[in-house]
Amino acid sequence: MQFPLCTVVWPRGFALALVTRGPALLGDYFAGLPSDLFNFLPAALFVVVGLGAAAGMIALYRLTRPAIPDDERAALRWLLPGAAGSLLLAAGGFPGGRLLLFASFGFAFLVAVLIHRGAQRLAPLHPVLADGVALVLRTAIQGPPAPTLPLVATPCSKLDRSAKDRRRICAELV
Repeated sequence: MQFPLCTVVWPRGFALALVTRGPALLGDYFAGLPSDLFNFLPAALFVVVGLGAAAGMIALYRLTRPAIPDDERAALRWLLPGAAGSLLLAAGGFPGGRLLLFASFGFAFLVAVLIHRGAQRLAPLHPVLADGVALVLRTAIQGPPAPTLPLVATPCSKLDRSAKDRRRICAELV
């Protein structure tokens, strides 16, 4: 399906582009499928991966929702619509990772909450299991561990201590 180059002038073209480019951008952020390749590969691939990644994030959110405190839920309540709004605007251009800058403000907080609270919810069951789940969640959401591995590999049981212990742990890490 061909889209006009100027999707702003032709609203129908923007709506048609949004149907494929929006999921492509979601797939780029959550599944790591580069949306820069959108013009070279079938659009259906990007739509399926993007919608699947979004469905996975929604499922993870529902599983961890009981462990998310009210203040973090309130922050997600305004960060996620802002991220979705920035994706709506970004879908007017040619898809690419560069368009995810503003959306990443909300999505990064969502990913952090899902990893931390998901592992925290499993910590009473088995602390080592919770740390492993945090690493698996991080890998499933953002791809294989890279330079952020030391941050994710920090035992989640250390993250739930008092403020005094947090300052001491931070001093040990630095």
